[in-house]
Parts: sequence; structure tokens; C-alpha cells
Amino acid sequence: MSSRAASKKKQELLQEVVRGVRKQKVNKRCFDCLEKGPSYVCTTLNTFVCSGCAGIHREFSHRVKSISMAAFTPEEVENVKNGGNGVAKKVWLKKWKESAFPTPEPGDTEKIRQFMRMKYQDKRWYKKPSKSDSSDSDSDS
Repeated sequence: MSSRAASKKKQELLQEVVRGVRKQKVNKRCFDCLEKGPSYVCTTLNTFVCSGCAGIHREFSHRVKSISMAAFTPEEVENVKNGGNGVAKKVWLKKWKESAFPTPEPGDTEKIRQFMRMKYQDKRWYKKPSKSDSSDSDSDS
């Protein structure tokens, strides 16, 4: 097997792991707007997001990759396996109450941007992660 073919095979295996993590119940919706079937990973936060929210993440200088088109490093895949939307919720939304600021509807770009600014820049509901946050990542299948 040529090194190019081996590299392609390795990349396919890494993408398959990411797809497998996305199949977990907690990762089947966008972390920021709850749209079904997220097709991107925000590798800055290790969350699964929809295409609209991926664009907003890029505005915040977060790194975002397409699950089907991008090449993932083994380190990124490991981080996604140890992260995901369940872990992110325990960190970025730990102190959040739906009544304080309801989750924006998919497609409501301005509300999503405002929600993300409060969540990631202002850290309004943030709680510093603990070791237990990543060990019990709500991996419902």
C-alpha cells in the first residue's frame, strides 16, 4: 500500500470515529441552536454544530471543520471523543436557565450570534471544567 493510500485510509478511519461520536444522542443536534443533524465540528470547543452556527463560530475565530470533507488529526478526534455537546453543556451552560435566555431557533442568526457571544465571550453561564465533566460525557446512543 502506498503512503498516499495509507494516509487516505487513516483519514477515513478518523472521520468514521467523528461520525460515530456524532451518532450519540447528545450530539445529534447543533449545540448552539438545536438544529437536527449537525454537519460540522467546532474543534475549538469540541462541539457538533450546524452549518449556520459554524459560520458564526468562524466570526468568533473558532476553528470549525466539516465532518464529511475535512481532514482531522488524531489529536482532534481524541478531543472530540472526550468532548462533545454533553461535556460542553456542563462547561459553557452550567449556570444557564432556559428562562434567562431561551435557546435560539435554527436560522435566527442574530439571536444565535447574541447567545454565542454571551456563552463564549462573556462566559455568562461558564463553569471551569472538572475531570468528572469529561469522564461522564452523557454518551447516550
